[in-house]
Amino acid sequence: MSDSNERKSGDSVSTTPFQQRLKWFLTKSLHYVCISAIVTTVALAWLDGVLKGEPSAWQVYMTRLNEAFAYLTIYMIGGFIWCVFGWPWKKPKP
Repeated sequence: MSDSNERKSGDSVSTTPFQQRLKWFLTKSLHYVCISAIVTTVALAWLDGVLKGEPSAWQVYMTRLNEAFAYLTIYMIGGFIWCVFGWPWKKPKP
């Protein structure tokens, strides 16, 4: 017997705009932002350390990482609001 929750290959599943935006945000946007934030953080911390003459200053790295996580938190809150409400100037399709 097959499970009643399994989808058949011919069935199409309709998704709401919220689900579409959430999927895009979690799969594409968040990955790009996390990767670029980590790379930028490490590069800025390294450059800051080199300019100060302390290329291995872990305190500088930790400060930059804290800033990056603060920006990521703000981005995630904004992304969640966007997932819930969408673009305010676009009307939903019927």
